[in-house]
Amino acid sequence: MNLGYHPRDYELLEFFGVEPSFLDPVAEVGWHYNCVTYRLPLNDYAVEFGVSPACGAVTLIVSQGERTFFHFSARETIDVRVLADASYEALEITIGDGGRVLLRLRPSVEIRQIWAQRV
Repeated sequence: MNLGYHPRDYELLEFFGVEPSFLDPVAEVGWHYNCVTYRLPLNDYAVEFGVSPACGAVTLIVSQGERTFFHFSARETIDVRVLADASYEALEITIGDGGRVLLRLRPSVEIRQIWAQRV
């Protein structure tokens, strides 16, 4: 499975509010075929999100000090998108069989794992 929806670089930049680091220089490879990592210090937390848009691989790590308390990694995802309206903003990672991970950064860090059986 590759990403059905390819996140746009400006959407992730706006969501995380920090410039990403790239595995390869963007001018040579392009954003879509690169490995992109966003690292965000947020109050007592450190959030790291890595994505390879072309193949759908994602990693999400949330730490507090030296302690990692959430680590999610998927080699193939169905969808990665930013959900936003006037009062809500979250990063949604959709994996197979009804699984989703939601990450909110503001007003506080919140992570939800949702597993819904499809009928």
